[in-house]
Amino acid sequence: MVDLSPLLKVSARLLDLHDSNRGPGSPTQYQLEERPGLKNGRYVAIAGEVLIALQESGKQFGDEYTSLDFVVLQVRTALDWAHEMDIEYVLNVLSRPTELRLLQTDEDSPHVIGDKDTNLVEKAAHLSEFRLSRLGRKALAMAADNLDLAYIEGDITKLLRALETGKLEQAMRFLDRLIDQLRTEQLELISVMERSAGGRRVLGALFDDIEAFEATMRRAAEMVHKAQAQISVLAKDEGPKNVDQDVPLGLVKDRVRELQRGIVGFSRCLSELATMSLGASSTSVPAPAFAALALRMVVSPPSKIQSDFLLSQMGPAFPHVIHPTVTDWRHTIKSKVVKPPEMSDMDLGKFDLPPEDRFLEWMGRNQAAFNHALSQGELTMADAIKRWAAEDGTDGDFACVVAALTSPDEWLTVEGASGEMERSLAISSLQSADVMHSRLTLSITNPTLAEEKPNDTL
Repeated sequence: MVDLSPLLKVSARLLDLHDSNRGPGSPTQYQLEERPGLKNGRYVAIAGEVLIALQESGKQFGDEYTSLDFVVLQVRTALDWAHEMDIEYVLNVLSRPTELRLLQTDEDSPHVIGDKDTNLVEKAAHLSEFRLSRLGRKALAMAADNLDLAYIEGDITKLLRALETGKLEQAMRFLDRLIDQLRTEQLELISVMERSAGGRRVLGALFDDIEAFEATMRRAAEMVHKAQAQISVLAKDEGPKNVDQDVPLGLVKDRVRELQRGIVGFSRCLSELATMSLGASSTSVPAPAFAALALRMVVSPPSKIQSDFLLSQMGPAFPHVIHPTVTDWRHTIKSKVVKPPEMSDMDLGKFDLPPEDRFLEWMGRNQAAFNHALSQGELTMADAIKRWAAEDGTDGDFACVVAALTSPDEWLTVEGASGEMERSLAISSLQSADVMHSRLTLSITNPTLAEEKPNDTL
């Protein structure tokens, strides 16, 4: 019976990604899928026997189609519970191609192509006859390919043959496979060593043929030396003439050295694990029956003295002082992150500043000139309008001038300002119109000292 589980393991998640309906930019959480079906592996087992039956038929009769009856007979020989209709159903599924949508990025712009070369079985037209397809033969070869390190000599032999013929690209594929295989097996040995720490004996099944296995690794190391010698031959241009020029010879040499280091590292781990296993002491004392002890304590509970004794010896420790823990401040102190100010462009349109804001802005520009004009003498309303509102000013400037002269205490920085208003009115010309206003005059008067006041009394 062929084992199809390696093929299923390496392709299951790839098929999940192919059939995923997740949109780009969606949340990263992966929802647990609910696979339909009987969940008993029935049809996968039938598929394995169907492929083997078609393979045997191809060996006997060549590439001719095989009848359904022959396949059913061969499958039921191995699986007596398989029904004829179930076998035919499996054949129909294996012979029907399904389209894969694959993204190609070889060109400037990525594009999606469809690939329907997915059927493992070919079905004859208008007949219930079947044979293995090219992909079906490849699937059986992949399933039968043993990656056990016990057969590493054969893989290194393929590497030597590729180097002797100058096929450096194939040699790199063999090297990558061997290095990854050694790394995986070494990590497995390290995991076993970690589990066997503390004097626990390693399972004897790991060392059934340890001597033969170590001999295999020694021969593999010798073959790697031959591969290094062959690379030296290629470097001197003494090898085959048709050598792959796309793969640098120095890169192949480095990968062969990495393979050699991998073999040495794996052999050391293997020897260390064997030493640990042999040094582990076994005991004839059985492990305590904790379940029976717990049941007995439920049936006949211990006394308070016994419970206190057990808690004091094996129970939790009770500190005499209070010590804070990290969890005491959990969610209490929050880190503050300064957010950068967001700049946004706003179209104010015909927005006008409020009158008070316009007055403050206007006074900021002209306050010094107002103070200077008052320090030189009098400042009348007509002169102020002529200076700051008549020529280049607007109606807003006229309003600011009137506000400034009528409330000088709000903006003047000099003391002693006083105003005098006449009963008559005056007219000033602006750009847009003539305005009528009062005759207001501002001036700075020096305050009279106390000793200068008349009618002083002694």
